[in-house]
Amino acid sequence: GQPVWVQDVCRDANFPRASFARQCELHAAFAMPVTQGGTVIGVMEFFSGAIVQPTPGLLQLMTSVCSQLGSFVERKWAAEEVDRFFTLSLDLFCVATFDGYFIRVNPAWERVLGFTDDELRAAPFLSFVHPDDQAATTQTLSALSTGGHVIDFENRYRARDGSYKWLQWAAAPLTTQGLVYAAARDISDRKSAEEALRRYA
Repeated sequence: GQPVWVQDVCRDANFPRASFARQCELHAAFAMPVTQGGTVIGVMEFFSGAIVQPTPGLLQLMTSVCSQLGSFVERKWAAEEVDRFFTLSLDLFCVATFDGYFIRVNPAWERVLGFTDDELRAAPFLSFVHPDDQAATTQTLSALSTGGHVIDFENRYRARDGSYKWLQWAAAPLTTQGLVYAAARDISDRKSAEEALRRYA
């Protein structure tokens, strides 16, 4: 977990590639650990054709570079984990614009509605909403565009077979970018059960 400076790798008994270094006429070397949360995830090695004394300024610079590289790797891994969560979720996740288009949907949409990713993004999402629910959906989108949050909003979305699925929504806006991040759950079975109970009553 610490940087290592070797003035001449050709004369260092601990350097396993000394014979290759001699062939390439390399001498000075230093190695910097790339860390993530205190764990070494990689090492950057640098070589020089001259025998060079260690300089504190260079070591400080490279320590800073490797620290930033570790932070970049950590952010990249975090983004990949978010992508996996987005892709594998059973709920319907989406990112939409305030002007009414999906820009990203997860695979659960196709499983629930039957439409592909491209089909869902090609048309305004209101075109999938039941006509009786479009006014309420438009009103909810307007509230989101002014910074409001949505919890437990329900509407019906058309499926490929022409039927409609009840969806229950939670959504939050990112007004600076004109985007809405939302998650929906298919509650059609629950709605059917509630209707059956009403009829029975």
